[in-house]
Amino acid sequence: MRKSKYYRTIESAFFLAIYLFSFCVALPQPQTQVPAKKESRLSPKIPDVLENDLLGKVRSTKDLSYVPELKFEMWEIGKPFKTLSDNYDSDGYYTSSILRVYRGIETLTDKAFRELDNHYFSDSADIRISILSFKYDYENKIIFKERKFGDSLSNDESEMQKEKSATKYSLVGTTEFDGDGKIKWKEIVNNASDGKKISTVYNDDGSIIERTTVKGNETAYENLEYGSGWKEQSFMNNSENVTERWSFDEKKKTLILDKKTIRSDTRDQIVETEIYFRKGMEYLRLERVYKKTPKVQIEYKQFVTMPHTNADGDPAKSYHFKYEYKFDPAGNWIEKRELHKVSKFGKVIFEPFQIVQREISYYQ
Repeated sequence: MRKSKYYRTIESAFFLAIYLFSFCVALPQPQTQVPAKKESRLSPKIPDVLENDLLGKVRSTKDLSYVPELKFEMWEIGKPFKTLSDNYDSDGYYTSSILRVYRGIETLTDKAFRELDNHYFSDSADIRISILSFKYDYENKIIFKERKFGDSLSNDESEMQKEKSATKYSLVGTTEFDGDGKIKWKEIVNNASDGKKISTVYNDDGSIIERTTVKGNETAYENLEYGSGWKEQSFMNNSENVTERWSFDEKKKTLILDKKTIRSDTRDQIVETEIYFRKGMEYLRLERVYKKTPKVQIEYKQFVTMPHTNADGDPAKSYHFKYEYKFDPAGNWIEKRELHKVSKFGKVIFEPFQIVQREISYYQ
């Protein structure tokens, strides 16, 4: 059984926020992003290169992650603590993805969220290997996946765990199968005549797990397994786009505000602010600033996170991140520097915390 959307929704207050300021997620613009075909070979799934915000006909990428060390007033990067190699076919879909973590490094994100929640857990510091292989049946719109993984870096397949699965796409939904061909879960999408889009997820036995209904700027979610749900509504407030999410409180039998997202877009930058609420009170505010570049307008410039209280109700630290990029002629970034604000000798400066260097090859 896959994780329920209720469980993923609970995670999102932390893990979505984690994702948003710990990784560089580009903002592709229509005038620079190479458009997808009108109908991809696995429609409705778009090619993975587009989902990963890559420009052009990318064949492969290899990300090497470093933790720089200050020696004799010079920053040195040494050997990478993590590598991620992704390969794509000429249609833009994965053929393989290999992750190797050589050293356990706790990220700034982990430190920030441990400050907020004593029970927060992340496996980002675990030494491990994960190898994903993909094969495609384009005629029947099926992806076959094989995953090999282990808690060490041994390439000996006898020491690795293995699992297989398959995903079938259609215009009315998606079905996930296990290695034996048995259904794990199934999602069916129904576009109703009144403008509603209803997505229903079923368990392997045919029972309903969850249902999401979208109509206009309103979204309603209900989880039939746990008897929970939430509602989300978007609206304009002056020049800002505001989205509010309200969750159902079982004790009070009413909806309570648990998240608000505010987005403003100007000629030079995009500012997104996420405000999280606990028991009706704001406890975490994340601000993300995207600086637009003249060429591709995808540059992440900085994040500011301003947590109010931690899990014990005590004042929490404030974290300020800044990202700097180098781009190749195609417009893809080839180096990302994550810097964090520190105070030294009475001065506030930005120091590099992690550096990712990316190697990219293209189809001719």
